[in-house]
Amino acid sequence: YAGLIKVYDTFSDLGSDTTLTDGQKVKTLGYYSINDNGGAEYYITTSEPQSGYYEEISTGIYASILLNDRINFKQLGAKTYEEDSTFDNKNIIDKYVSICNAYDKTFELFIPGGRWCFSETLITRPKGVRIIGDKTWAYDDIYGSAILPYENNQQYIWKLGGLADYTDYVTALAVSQMVKSSYIDGLCFTTMNGADDTRYDVSQGVFIIDRCEFCTFDNLYLWKFSGNGLVITPNNFTFAP
Repeated sequence: YAGLIKVYDTFSDLGSDTTLTDGQKVKTLGYYSINDNGGAEYYITTSEPQSGYYEEISTGIYASILLNDRINFKQLGAKTYEEDSTFDNKNIIDKYVSICNAYDKTFELFIPGGRWCFSETLITRPKGVRIIGDKTWAYDDIYGSAILPYENNQQYIWKLGGLADYTDYVTALAVSQMVKSSYIDGLCFTTMNGADDTRYDVSQGVFIIDRCEFCTFDNLYLWKFSGNGLVITPNNFTFAP
């Protein structure tokens, strides 16, 4: 590891090191465990950075992740259903958007094959997002990285653009947030969850509302929703083969 000062097994190990000093470049071999695809390189500072994305890993110690063009979902602390059935990945998507905003760049987020639970998740970023799943992964009738509801009776799993509460269309239209030039590929949205494949009551998988422009969806799989898996509001959407 040329140029690295220290190497740690996990992100937790990095955070518990009390000998970190300003200007160190460090590496983790995993986020929760070695070789879990969550390893990353970080730059350490002892004063709060004025730009970019960073996390305070201990009192007065900040770590800025060093990024390439692609981010693995695991590098941000995501967990599959199999790893932790109580884990909600909503905040991990929020972290990805925060990173893109901090660097004014649309990084590609790779979500590996597996089942990933989300509570109702609103994705907004004026310059768009780029989220790629593993099209080769399969689980029974699920094809592509599986996006699951976190709990029963959710209205939706992901919403692109607009507000979390979209009950008042006229009011929301004036203040909704744009999501432009986004690309989503290789994901399966499904209501099937749990070790026994219990079907959760979720009406929509992907809910696209006003001000979501120039967005492309490839290899999108929708499975067993009580309503429509894909909802687009209002009706100003153009489909292309």
